[in-house]
Amino acid sequence: MLMKMMSEIVEEMMEKYLPPVELYGKKVHVIPTPMVQAIAVRLFGKDYIMVTDGVLKMDEEAVRCVLAHEEGHIELGHLDRPYLVKVGMNIRRNMLALFTSRVCKQELEADEYAAQKEGVEAMKRTLSGLMDVLPEGARKEMTARMGMLKERSW
Repeated sequence: MLMKMMSEIVEEMMEKYLPPVELYGKKVHVIPTPMVQAIAVRLFGKDYIMVTDGVLKMDEEAVRCVLAHEEGHIELGHLDRPYLVKVGMNIRRNMLALFTSRVCKQELEADEYAAQKEGVEAMKRTLSGLMDVLPEGARKEMTARMGMLKERSW
């Protein structure tokens, strides 16, 4: 009963303060900041994809890949594991979290999910484009992720 009530309150707040928009068939909540960031979160049992204005300034292919990556976290059950939710909204914290094997594995799985939906080359181009907004140390990790993307039969 309490969980349902909290879920309704959170949903009402999301609708009011971060109203959803439809992007490429996905319901997305937009956070008003030029920072380039996206995240999939579960709040009181409901899944949300949130992106910043900075993501929306990217080209269509990149936006589609970013959304597919976040959808991958949801569809692959990554939100069922609390360590991903703790990663947070800041891209530097996200990239630092990649050094833990579980989160790194989840990021790679979500990359492959997005590659399956949008194409391996499109996903590689998107990851390459994100290199410009990453701190130096995180660029090596992103380069490794790009190298690990491979064409597979899904």
